Amino acid sequence: SPLAVLDVVRGGATGLSSVNARTSLLVQNNLSNGTVLSINAKNTGYSGIFLGDPENEAQGQIKQDHTTNAMQFTSSGSAAEMVLKAGNVGIGTDSPTCILDVQDSVSGSTARYEFKNTSNTADSHSRLKIATGGTSAGDSILQFTNNTSNWYINPDTSDSYKLKIGTY
Repeated sequence: SPLAVLDVVRGGATGLSSVNARTSLLVQNNLSNGTVLSINAKNTGYSGIFLGDPENEAQGQIKQDHTTNAMQFTSSGSAAEMVLKAGNVGIGTDSPTCILDVQDSVSGSTARYEFKNTSNTADSHSRLKIATGGTSAGDSILQFTNNTSNWYINPDTSDSYKLKIGTY
């Protein structure tokens, strides 16, 4: 008997049922090592899965935009909250320009990012690591900017790794 309201089993029974259903949709493949659910659309559109309720069918979304080749994850029915595009991850932006691009565009808000270790032991630490690829790969720079001025902190590889603090 079917395990779901819609039950599709390769090499087995297929049926529609609501009697003793364990889930609403079951896609199962008993004949090979993998199962794929394909959702296809034109290359100028999008494919997705919308998760919602009777008042809003798209409260949460997993969407592939075929025009920009970006995968978007959205909640509360608003703009994309996380985007995967060309190997970059964007949070708060739908066009990430680096490996991790985090933006907050709420007027009057403070962008806050926490790296927290909640363990209460002497050997517990929280670290932010900025690294380059070797001794001659350039400097690791921590930059602060307000779009008119720039400040930096970095160990200068060309000056005996002295810690430099300055503006540029």
